[in-house]
Amino acid sequence: MAVHAGTRILDVGGPSPQVTRVIGVILHNWPLKLAAVGLATLLYGGLVLSQSSATLTGVVPIDVRNQPPDAFLLQSIRPVTEIRYFTPANVRPIESDFQAWVDLADVDPNGGPVSLPVHLESIDPRVRVLGFEPQNVTVDLDQLSDKVVPVEVDHGEAPPTMTLGDETIDPTQVHVIGPATVLERVTAPARLSSSSRRASTSTRTWSSSRSTASATPWRR
Repeated sequence: MAVHAGTRILDVGGPSPQVTRVIGVILHNWPLKLAAVGLATLLYGGLVLSQSSATLTGVVPIDVRNQPPDAFLLQSIRPVTEIRYFTPANVRPIESDFQAWVDLADVDPNGGPVSLPVHLESIDPRVRVLGFEPQNVTVDLDQLSDKVVPVEVDHGEAPPTMTLGDETIDPTQVHVIGPATVLERVTAPARLSSSSRRASTSTRTWSSSRSTASATPWRR
């Protein structure tokens, strides 16, 4: 800034010293810096050419982790069916080289179906996962419950020349464990069907010698 006859005159004819220093740093040895950028570009291009990206189509099961102990998984989880990956040119992974899972730690068993993100990784450090499908899956948990159900025998139709004799049911009730929403709908007794019959012509009686339950307890 210059002062002339009591009047201030701003001098804006050139860049400030700070700008001049920044420009000087950028342009200092600029041929060498340009050569370094070109060399880095060539090296990166060589790295890309030495590797390849591909898509694996197959089936990778999705594991369940951190499932609450009092929760029941109502439906199976569909697997990962497509994986896009990046590897060195001589590496070709297969389905068993990947592992996928969902985390159920924060899922409320009484909250209904929820969509959860799928986690997938390669157990081979040379393989880098670029993407996969599906990215999310639906998980439906239910509260695990139990119920005692009485047992009845379904005799079917006895031969016309025989009559039904005395019978003994053992056990008289079964303990069923499974999802609460399913057990709530169980109102009828567990029915048994006769798998073999023994007839006595002298007493003209018909009895059931062995019975099998038609209801199977749920398994987690």
